[in-house]
Amino acid sequence: MPKAIVMTENDNVATALEALEQGVVVTLMDKKGNTLPSITVREDIPAGNKFALKDLEAGAPLIKYGNDCGTLTKAIPQGHFVHVHNVKSDRIDIPPHIITEILRQMDYTQGA
Repeated sequence: MPKAIVMTENDNVATALEALEQGVVVTLMDKKGNTLPSITVREDIPAGNKFALKDLEAGAPLIKYGNDCGTLTKAIPQGHFVHVHNVKSDRIDIPPHIITEILRQMDYTQGA
């Protein structure tokens, strides 16, 4: 059963459909339910959050749901968590102390 969804073929992230543990091989599906190639998750990914489908370079756009919606502030290897700690939103400027609090409440410390 697929554990993550890729909304468009241009996306460079997938959305976890359940909490994913580091090291698990994740079956991906597209929004029509077709199975896509699997990848290994390289860190824990909370349910509903994004992870990189390929190695992404700092400064590259974050493409999700077919839209450029942010800029990567650091390189993100394939299978790693994509969130406020490594992406700057194109829509809202999140102050550093708020980013810290978001990650604290998620109990996320790996790439912070």
